[in-house]
Amino acid sequence: MLQIGIISVSVLLYLLTFAFAIFIFYHQYREQSLLHAIAGFFISPYGYIWAWLNAKRLDFIDVMVAGTIVFILTIAFPLVLAFQATNNLIAESIDQGVVIVPSQSEGTTKTGEDGSISFSTGISTMRDGTPKGTVSLNQPVRDTIDGFLDIHDWSFDGQAGQTITIQVNPIDGSNPDPRVGILDANGNLLIEDDDSGANLGALIQSYQLPANGTYTIRVDGWNEGSYELTIN
Repeated sequence: MLQIGIISVSVLLYLLTFAFAIFIFYHQYREQSLLHAIAGFFISPYGYIWAWLNAKRLDFIDVMVAGTIVFILTIAFPLVLAFQATNNLIAESIDQGVVIVPSQSEGTTKTGEDGSISFSTGISTMRDGTPKGTVSLNQPVRDTIDGFLDIHDWSFDGQAGQTITIQVNPIDGSNPDPRVGILDANGNLLIEDDDSGANLGALIQSYQLPANGTYTIRVDGWNEGSYELTIN
């Protein structure tokens, strides 16, 4: 019922705006010429300014005020709805324990080989991922990302000064466009990567661990799909 009401208001505002444009078109045609009227209709700022400049002389200031209000509402109404929908989505996500903004890091900007520039807001450190077990050196593991909010946590034991390389590559013909990050025992994000690997895979290369302890390899992705995780 609410959806029908929103659609009805939107249609009414657009019809009133169109009627306002026709009103200006008629008076510009009568006072100047058809060519001016057509120009004012398709180049709306020209027609609008002409109407205001002549509103007092032609005695339709009230129509211009009302039309201006309707025009503003026509623009503002969908923006307000979009803002409200975003707030509702965030509120629902918080109620479900899901945080839409997946980052406490500052984010990174990277330039690809083709010159394209991408920005990553950072892998999620706002909530725990799903524990997937342990991963050992040179023993690949596989799993599937079910959606943007699906986060996988793999654990491994490391020593201070140990240098590791982590690869997360798409498999089975899918392309989850994975991201990978390393978190320390306290859940702090140490390093992350998005697209440094082949085929939009993720790659953290030659990273030196800062301390002894159990680390978390956190994997998420922009799309659904399967991946293979390797640490060596």
